[in-house]
Amino acid sequence: MQGGVINKDPEIMAQLAKNKFYFVPVVNVDGLALIEAMHRDGGSDARTHIPDKRKNMNPNMDGAGDGCSGVEMGVDLNRNYGVDWKLNLATKSSKDPCFEFQAGKEAFSEPESRAIRDFMEAHKDEVKFVINFHSNGNSFMWPFNGRKPNDIEKRAPGVLSIMKDIVANANFPPDLKSGTSSDVIDEKVGGDTDDFITATYKIPSVTSEIGYANQFIDDWVVKSKEQALDICKLNGNWVDYIFNNLGKFAGKLGKK
Repeated sequence: MQGGVINKDPEIMAQLAKNKFYFVPVVNVDGLALIEAMHRDGGSDARTHIPDKRKNMNPNMDGAGDGCSGVEMGVDLNRNYGVDWKLNLATKSSKDPCFEFQAGKEAFSEPESRAIRDFMEAHKDEVKFVINFHSNGNSFMWPFNGRKPNDIEKRAPGVLSIMKDIVANANFPPDLKSGTSSDVIDEKVGGDTDDFITATYKIPSVTSEIGYANQFIDDWVVKSKEQALDICKLNGNWVDYIFNNLGKFAGKLGKK
């Protein structure tokens, strides 16, 4: 958007004139700090390998995670929200504090998920659409990820038709996978961010796994600046479609 303003791109200027945008660059700030430190101080191997650190840095479970390494410790923030969180109790994550998908002691046990909850509560009358960017997998996943079959029409009427409109009409990269996590990765997810936002506020919320696997090293490191720019360009088109149609989507849900 900054480039659009500097270059006076009419589409970007129109989007900014009609809408307000909130950007949260990263939610897991402490996990990112660990990755940056390991990348900076870990020697030549760390330059091409980013640790598989998806959780925050909380030594979870009231000290039960003391035996976990820095990469293993913490809570998976995208399983810590207050919708269908109890699904996690039936998984390994409820018993093993070092497990990659450890969901925490309870919903909203973590300051990061509480911060997003509080932000949404404060701005629920302003926000009309939420996009969570992850990598990678070239997928577009909507609620409800903790339900199979999906009961989105009952829990958030109108949202599914918006998601299908986007998939049908927006310019996505080729071979897009779309649907819930059950549709895309054959896995139910409890405590998901999108599920909480859509269930609580009836606001469409989606997770996009951007980029193809062959554009990354070990799933996390983009192979080059050129590949990173290509990922942004390929995904900018569908994002623009959403931005240009926010009014239409809000109207479908009876919002202004």
